[in-house]
Amino acid sequence: MSRRAVLAPIATAPETLVRLDARTLLAGQLAPASIAMYKRDFRAYVVFAGSPEAALDPPTLARWRGELAAHTTLSPNTINRMLSAVKRMIGAAAAQGYLSAETAAAFEQVKGVRAVALKERTKTHARTRIAPTDMRRLCDAPDPATLLGLRDRALLATLASSGIRADELAS
Repeated sequence: MSRRAVLAPIATAPETLVRLDARTLLAGQLAPASIAMYKRDFRAYVVFAGSPEAALDPPTLARWRGELAAHTTLSPNTINRMLSAVKRMIGAAAAQGYLSAETAAAFEQVKGVRAVALKERTKTHARTRIAPTDMRRLCDAPDPATLLGLRDRALLATLASSGIRADELAS
């Protein structure tokens, strides 16, 4: 199964599960972009399941995990994110009374894939090592004689020493 087929928009999803709308179930808990991703992943799972009964059966989630691991080139992190999205949607549906708590608990028992088992699918150059001397040169590059230069030095020093993400620092 190709990545496109796994992530294809739903056209024939069982109506009972389509009503479990991510925007409603996860309102106030996640950013809109995250909700859109959860919705896409949940719909891909429903399409894989083929019927409402199968989609609400935890072994179907385990079979989907196997399908994603065996027949796609998705990274283990992506597969685990997709599984997590389904489990969170099922958990939220149970919390709001759409499904039983037992069903949600059974879904939580489905394990993700191990990154070690699919190591060849991870990006080998996802991170670039910056030597301490190079980082010092970067931090010292902005002109300290200007306000913008002082600001940029402070931002770079914070990024270099704290490990926070750039978007976290910006906000």
